[in-house]
Amino acid sequence: MLITKTYKYRIYPTQKQESRMTNHMNMSRYVWNWHLGGIMKQYKDSKTFPSMIEQQNLLPKLKEEKPWFKNVYSMVLQDANRRLHKALITFFKSKKEGNTDTGFPTYKKKGQWNSLNYTDYGRNMPSYFSTMNRKIGKEKANNHIPVPKIGFVKIKRQEFHHQVANWLLKHYDLIAIEDLAIKNMIRKAKPKQDEEGNFTRNGKKAKSGLSKSIANAGWYSFRVILENKAKELGKVVVAIAPQYTSQKCSGCGATVKKALSVRTHSCNECGFTANRDHNAAINILTLGLESLGLYAYDAPTIPLG
Repeated sequence: MLITKTYKYRIYPTQKQESRMTNHMNMSRYVWNWHLGGIMKQYKDSKTFPSMIEQQNLLPKLKEEKPWFKNVYSMVLQDANRRLHKALITFFKSKKEGNTDTGFPTYKKKGQWNSLNYTDYGRNMPSYFSTMNRKIGKEKANNHIPVPKIGFVKIKRQEFHHQVANWLLKHYDLIAIEDLAIKNMIRKAKPKQDEEGNFTRNGKKAKSGLSKSIANAGWYSFRVILENKAKELGKVVVAIAPQYTSQKCSGCGATVKKALSVRTHSCNECGFTANRDHNAAINILTLGLESLGLYAYDAPTIPLG
């Protein structure tokens, strides 16, 4: 994930988060200049250049001398070193080819560093989602994104949808989803009357809260984005009927009835126990593969519930 001062992904940080981001950019700029100074000194002393790994291994020393650098995510500081060595390689390659347009890397002045790159973000995305749901709740998690050492930053259902879709399609060739009737799910609860014609509780308040969460998550919008991107990349998104995907045991096929509030699937027939969403994800994948004439064994699943 790349965060820039122009907010490429339409993030909306708080004033405190924006201040942290600016500080982290300034410290990344310092790391670039610090490593560049080391490169120039070593070349002056021995006519050799340190490797990227050699300089990366110096970061713990910097954190000991300047403890406030511990507040910056390590991958961000490593990326500053990575960018510097990439610039060096580009310079020497251009020089070898006789191109004089590319100059030797120079020191960065204040204001010349305006981005933070979290190079391992895609790999850790599932755990980030889990952390968000646990710490700030699902409804708030739908429009926030976790940024290490910065906090949970508000982000505007569609840019976030593009990020998730890109990550999924980068790692998987086939994605199975539930064919949900979104309009019906967010429809207002119908009035309920007793035998005498008096209106009774119809769960309107609870239904309204659930509908709001679904609308905020933008499930339909995400599905459209995912399917369009898959088509462009020659990958497959298959939608299957959602009935009983949570109630069916993915281990033996037995029906295990449970309320929506029960988040753990536990089968008395075969003993299989798993997170409710993970069990459903296996069922969804299995049905998706079967609809294509394929079969699932131990295929990996990522529940996004």
